[in-house]
Amino acid sequence: MNATPSGPLVLYFPNMHESLIPSSLPSGVRLLDCGCSVRKGDRYWAPETLPHAPAQVRAMIREYFEFGERFSRPADMTHFEARGLDDFYTDSRQAIQSELQGKKSEEPDLRTPMLQKGQMLLALGDVFEERIAEMQALESRVAQSRADFVRVLGMDPVADAAEADKVEMLPWERLLEPFLLFLPKNGVLLFCDPVIREGLEDRGVHFSPLSSEESEQIFPGCSNTPGSALARVRYDDILSPEAAGLFGPGEFRIVFWEAGS
Repeated sequence: MNATPSGPLVLYFPNMHESLIPSSLPSGVRLLDCGCSVRKGDRYWAPETLPHAPAQVRAMIREYFEFGERFSRPADMTHFEARGLDDFYTDSRQAIQSELQGKKSEEPDLRTPMLQKGQMLLALGDVFEERIAEMQALESRVAQSRADFVRVLGMDPVADAAEADKVEMLPWERLLEPFLLFLPKNGVLLFCDPVIREGLEDRGVHFSPLSSEESEQIFPGCSNTPGSALARVRYDDILSPEAAGLFGPGEFRIVFWEAGS
């Protein structure tokens, strides 16, 4: 659903599943619906600029993994993981379709192929997350059964029982550009992972403490949290030259939200 928030659109990054985000986020923070599956509820936001319908996305995902099965040796698979999407778009029906569509117009369309590739990357991230969520649910049930077993037998809890709550890190570096391609110009990205903050700072992004005025403007009616910070980032400082060219001069806002432990 795309109910309009009272402030600017605030999009959580990089997770797209509600079960994988902190529970302490401001109520207006939305999750990206990249069109991979039908999402219900006001928490999810689907960009109007998504080039492919859900059925098309699912078909492309199947084709992508079939494409990956061509790589039988581990060394080949490493290459596929590193640049598989680029190879997929130059050696698939997607490339043929793009070439045929390109011949219909005299001026090259740079935006559509980038949006298509961006949606595909987001869909892959969505599929990966869904598997993580399923594994978490399974591990949680196993951990509960183990705890019940230990309690019945009067044994001490095992040391690794907390491992069921551990979430793998998504490849946020690959997802940042696709997120920005679909984020509205006045939108805000929000994240909670200090690892991402460190990575952005290594790229030259400077965060400043989030003031109460900025917090009220971005999160109307929500109290700020100590440790939260805001950065204003120029598109051409963080995006590839091709993607930055779609935006022209300008910047976006990104917030590190101190969600607590």
